[in-house]
Amino acid sequence: MCGIQVVVQWQDLLAEDNFVDSMLRQLVHASAMSASLKAVRSLVELGNAVDGDEQPANAGTEDVTPGPKPLWCIKLNSHCWEQLTLAAQSAHLPLAIELPGDEKERAAQACKAHQALERHIHASSNAACYASLMLNEEMSNSTCKEPPQVVRNAVKMAAKNVASCRQVWVLSENDSTLASARSQKSILAGTAVDLRNFVVHQVEQLRNLEAQILEGVDFHHKVVGHRISFAVPTDKHGSNPTKRPKTTTGA
Repeated sequence: MCGIQVVVQWQDLLAEDNFVDSMLRQLVHASAMSASLKAVRSLVELGNAVDGDEQPANAGTEDVTPGPKPLWCIKLNSHCWEQLTLAAQSAHLPLAIELPGDEKERAAQACKAHQALERHIHASSNAACYASLMLNEEMSNSTCKEPPQVVRNAVKMAAKNVASCRQVWVLSENDSTLASARSQKSILAGTAVDLRNFVVHQVEQLRNLEAQILEGVDFHHKVVGHRISFAVPTDKHGSNPTKRPKTTTGA
């Protein structure tokens, strides 16, 4: 099962301008590649099963649970979301005009991050979700200072979601937080740049794995031969009925 859940404090979402929007696009791309790989595997397994070669590996075990499966997702706890909301609101207050340049820029970044995340956090239960709030059972109840809360949450989430998510990543720009997270065996950690490079690498691996599966597969025999075809339909004369007829104009 592919996927990554990114556990983050709201301040670290502002490390780069437009980081959240860029990261969400990467997660959407990675999710699409993961779904494509799953579809290719299913087609190949179906062809093998029809030929009598073998039964599909997931026969009778396909998960049909309704609702979104956020395998590629940014996760925030409710307190971080509230803090980000307040920071974003400061960009719209009249007093924001009097803020120093750095604080005004930070408020503008918080506003962009909040808008990008809000579309997913408040999405309907049936919508694709690439950002969400942590559930109570995903958050650590410990009050100890070390490791930090974000690290403890990530460790607990990794244990809870092991069946649906390959990696849990702690995103932070703080060296001590990163050191604490990297000491844990069940999670990964890094900066915004590290995370971006990691997701790019994951997408490349998915693409390569799909190419390896497709290599050497006789799809005309395995797929088209069993009435599973992606060809454009034609009429009885062999022409494509979906094409518009050519028109001529008078001179």
